Amino acid sequence: LEEKYEIKNTLVYRGICENVEHYDFIFRFVNDIQDTYGFVILTQFVVSIIVICMACLQLSIAEPLTPLFFAMLIYIVALLIEVLFYCYYGTILYEESNSIVHAIYMSEWYDYDEKSKRALITLMERTKRPMIMTTGKLLDLSLQSWTWIIRRSYS
Repeated sequence: LEEKYEIKNTLVYRGICENVEHYDFIFRFVNDIQDTYGFVILTQFVVSIIVICMACLQLSIAEPLTPLFFAMLIYIVALLIEVLFYCYYGTILYEESNSIVHAIYMSEWYDYDEKSKRALITLMERTKRPMIMTTGKLLDLSLQSWTWIIRRSYS
């Protein structure tokens, strides 16, 4: 029985260590993506806001139900969807990384040995700050940012 308990503790500890390594890998990957594409995405957002503003202006002066009207409408929707992709996946990243602490707490951590509990505390400390993708460290990629972009584009 003691040997079974020891094997379980060893497997739990290894699993926690693998999760810590996996989290660190994802964290570094997200930082690399931000460092590489952050400014590009910021430029994309700024240009998209300007183009949406111009397309809305064009839409407001176009005669309703004309080809130009529908072309501008489709163009605006396409631009909004383009920006939405970044924001949607940024929100998913945030929510998933934010749920790790809760998942750890809801696990049966109280049954683990001290070594595994310390490893879980380490993982919880690393995941306290959720991962947030940003555009050049200025604007978070989230659905709130997407609604902000829509509001700013139409005002």
